[in-house]
Amino acid sequence: MTKLLMTLVLVFFSVSIPFFGQEDTNSLSEIANLLEDDTFFNRGVSRNYEKISETAKTLPLEDRQMLYNHYEEDVTPPFLMNALVGFGLGSFMQKNYINASIQAVGDTIFTIWILNSVSTLLSAKDDLEGMRQSYYGYYNNYNNGIITVRNTELEQMQLRSAKDDYRTAIRDLTGAIIWWALFRVYECATPILFTRSYNKKLEGSLGIYNFTDKKESIFSRASRFIHEKRPQSNAETSAEPAAESAESTEMSFSPIINPIDQSYGFSLRFALPTARN
Repeated sequence: MTKLLMTLVLVFFSVSIPFFGQEDTNSLSEIANLLEDDTFFNRGVSRNYEKISETAKTLPLEDRQMLYNHYEEDVTPPFLMNALVGFGLGSFMQKNYINASIQAVGDTIFTIWILNSVSTLLSAKDDLEGMRQSYYGYYNNYNNGIITVRNTELEQMQLRSAKDDYRTAIRDLTGAIIWWALFRVYECATPILFTRSYNKKLEGSLGIYNFTDKKESIFSRASRFIHEKRPQSNAETSAEPAAESAESTEMSFSPIINPIDQSYGFSLRFALPTARN
């Protein structure tokens, strides 16, 4: 009878374990599909946050950590692409298509603006040099060996106009470079902010928060504050603290944190006074 019972138990476990493993595999596959369900406006983790959270509760922490490590965003490649190349290539790598489109259009506009400003500046510089040669130019008169200087009112107006055009071209190019630099700062900041937001949502959906220590430190400070602000008992102010402290009621305050279920609370513990001999 004992052998028959042991055989049934072994058969049960040999049949059940593959089914449990298959269930975990199905959950992993489902979460992976939800995370990869990206659209032009949203990533899969944002669109399917609730579904991912519900499915992740059936997985052990190791599997959820494995999913997080696989789908975690790395900020370095997109940051370098946006900083060195531009045109939103780094944001396209992150599938942040809205910001990527804005950056591509913006860089195209600024590139055209800068090239046009450079062309205008070179042209204005050539015109100014020509007007200066015309205004201050010296023309040899080989017949009588004298030099004549042309200095008419019309040439003065043309020279002033050429100088104004040259200054305007310089200001236009300077403005284009400044606006392009500010836009490049926006391009560099976008991958950092996007990566931070995405990884936080990924952590939250999989239930593997990394803020437990921070929460505990906050609750610890709150508990210490309550203890410090609590009115002193008679045992602390009497002449016989040792005897009176045995009769006082003690209270301790501590936080309770469950990062898997995404919940937290508080625990109050009382110690009743002991009888004096």
